[in-house]
Amino acid sequence: MLEMYLFVNPTCTKCISAEKDVTKVATALQQKVRIKFIPVFELSTVSEGLTGNLDAYHLTLDYKAALFQGCKKGRSFLTELQEALLIKKQTYSEELVWQIAQNNQLDLQMFKTDRNSELCEKALQSDQQLSREMGVSNHDCLVLFDCATADKGIRIQDIEYSKLFELCSRLETNKKPQAPANSHLHIL
Repeated sequence: MLEMYLFVNPTCTKCISAEKDVTKVATALQQKVRIKFIPVFELSTVSEGLTGNLDAYHLTLDYKAALFQGCKKGRSFLTELQEALLIKKQTYSEELVWQIAQNNQLDLQMFKTDRNSELCEKALQSDQQLSREMGVSNHDCLVLFDCATADKGIRIQDIEYSKLFELCSRLETNKKPQAPANSHLHIL
């Protein structure tokens, strides 16, 4: 089994592409893959286009609150919210968040409680700690573990489908991964 930790800024269009590539690779592989999308919220990395850092922070908390109702629902919620904000250029608002939460069949009362809870804030802080522990300094970064060898992870910056698929295929066939020239691949 492979474990993938994709560190994303939910307000970054480049991260949407990375999310799609990682999901596509996971689907294409024959072995089981577990993906965790970890929001990295840093004021210095918030993309332009939203109404400010506060919206990005709340968007990240909204995602964490949605995850409390299941990973699939949380991912679907984030994907739809990102599409609304970054592709359709809608404005982040309570109404938009509620509509997307409802579209994804979240328990609205629970979602409202969770997004304002200390537990949600602690989950976000835990994600930030995880990013520091794994040496992630920027969003759009993937840390990959082959659970069969679990002693070392591979950190990849600037994710591209073909390179990630090749790397994972090598791991799947128990071949040692090789970093291509000019690669942003680092063995942890």
